[in-house]
Amino acid sequence: MNQKMIDEYIQWGKDTFGEEYWLNVLMKLRSDEIWELREAIVLKGKAEQAEELADCFLLLFKAAHLIGFNVEDIEAAMAKKLIELHNRTYENGKRVK
Repeated sequence: MNQKMIDEYIQWGKDTFGEEYWLNVLMKLRSDEIWELREAIVLKGKAEQAEELADCFLLLFKAAHLIGFNVEDIEAAMAKKLIELHNRTYENGKRVK
């Protein structure tokens, strides 16, 4: 994912739907796109699954943008989170430390 791609998506959204609020974006993700992704995974092929995953990621990045984050901010947070995860201890699938 790169910032230019997200910026183009954000601009398309503004041109198409007007200004959006981050909570509405997350509600759309929850009420529509997650279910469409589930349906694609269960009933459809890889192309449809990838398309639905893309819809979910685009909406997450739109919500991030609307609350003040860019792609670099999210990548940095993901890198930090991966380090955190590697430093945790799990036993039988449960976190112990």
